[in-house]
Amino acid sequence: FVKSIAQNSHWREAGDIVVKELMYFDSLHSSYTTGKALLDDDNYDELYENLTWEGSSVATMSAKEAQFVSAVAASKRGDQLMDDEEYSVLKSELKGNGSWVVNREKDALEKGGKTK
Repeated sequence: FVKSIAQNSHWREAGDIVVKELMYFDSLHSSYTTGKALLDDDNYDELYENLTWEGSSVATMSAKEAQFVSAVAASKRGDQLMDDEEYSVLKSELKGNGSWVVNREKDALEKGGKTK
């Protein structure tokens, strides 16, 4: 699956790990919001282990951090997972806890103007 997605020019630029992280977020989001699993247990475990071994901090995020990142990603796609007040409250809580997800640097694609 990752190989087929990575054939897209945007994802080739972003790299395999970005594709895997997005798959992970989409899996979490689907599970939390609809109760439906996008991946079976074996594939989810394999993805989680792969992200962990590749050094991705995504696999070690708290549920609230994952919820925040999912909301940001959805917003960039034009979807809204939470209203502005919920978003602000969650962001403030994460900021107060020193979470990296609200204090991170822009990635290479964002710096290069490839994303909004």
